[in-house]
Amino acid sequence: MKRRVVLVILLVAATLAWRPVIRPGLQAGVIVSDIYSTALWNWNAAAAVSPPPRQRDTRETFAGTEMRVSWWRPGWADRHPGIMLANGATGAGNDDRETRRLAEALARGGYLVMLPEFAFLKEGRLEQGATAQMDAAFALLRGSPETADHPAGAFGFSIGGGIMLAAAGRGGALSHADYLAVLGTYYDLDTYLASVASGTQLRADGLEP
Repeated sequence: MKRRVVLVILLVAATLAWRPVIRPGLQAGVIVSDIYSTALWNWNAAAAVSPPPRQRDTRETFAGTEMRVSWWRPGWADRHPGIMLANGATGAGNDDRETRRLAEALARGGYLVMLPEFAFLKEGRLEQGATAQMDAAFALLRGSPETADHPAGAFGFSIGGGIMLAAAGRGGALSHADYLAVLGTYYDLDTYLASVASGTQLRADGLEP
């Protein structure tokens, strides 16, 4: 009798802890395993315990600008927490190897991953409509039926992270994100402020608008 009572208590505790504690812990384990095993040993340990993500590209229009958007979906279920990635200034755009590796790892861990290919980031330039484009991209993720009743946030790298934070401060969709994370943000704040104040940027040993 006592064993049954203990078993019932354990099952109830596991059920209550599944969404807030156990599931996030398992997700984090899969993501970390994916990233570090592929980086250190050139094989994917997470692939042994999780199905491959479903990846595809679409064409979307944000704030009047059409662009490529890459999506990674977990290999199970139809609804997931969402995360938008904002690249730094990389000429590879959505084909940047490290960004794609992170996106796949996040999808293996149970996230719907969205990676918009902003032209201003791919070309390494500032653009007046950058914050509006980034906010509109996140609004698509936040409003998707696939993220309904699940948290949705954004993760920005380098200058992409800086623009993401600026967009979040303007009261749009990003200001209501469940979380915002940045890595590096802008590499040089002095250069950023000088570019904004002067309306120019240093490129190829010269100043251009």
